[in-house]
Amino acid sequence: MRGAVKTGSALGSRFARKVGAVVGCLATLCSLAALAGWAAPAQAVRSSQRTPEADLATTMSPTRGFTNYGNRVSFTATVTNEGPNTAQNVVVTDSFFTASFVSVSGPGCTPPPITCTTASLAPGHSITITVGLVVRAIHNQLMGNSATATSSTYDPNTSNNTAGGELRSN
Repeated sequence: MRGAVKTGSALGSRFARKVGAVVGCLATLCSLAALAGWAAPAQAVRSSQRTPEADLATTMSPTRGFTNYGNRVSFTATVTNEGPNTAQNVVVTDSFFTASFVSVSGPGCTPPPITCTTASLAPGHSITITVGLVVRAIHNQLMGNSATATSSTYDPNTSNNTAGGELRSN
């Protein structure tokens, strides 16, 4: 038969050694690629199908620490996407107590109940929401405000999604 290599012949032994060497080289290359962090095609498909994550972190700060009944005060909430992916459909809800609503500014904000929405928030970017309130707390009573951020993107750390601030009335 033409083109066939006879088993046990010198040519057949050399051919088998060369095939074995090529297979060994391929195995070594695959091992080196894995060490270098390169994914094999099947792993690359799996890693591209991972659920995107975006860690939203919220901070809150009042304009001052003490105030008087009837004074106007502001609370500023900052929501930052700590990554690694873009947060989609971000919603920030803000609530307050012992105060009357005056104003709200920020992306997509509506008056009480205060809800602010943004379609997306890129990693490392922030949105700022400022709520103006009139103090209704009487002498030595607390008034406060809190904000919570959520997203349709999976958040691996929800413990930092809510922040609050309080003021004491003089």
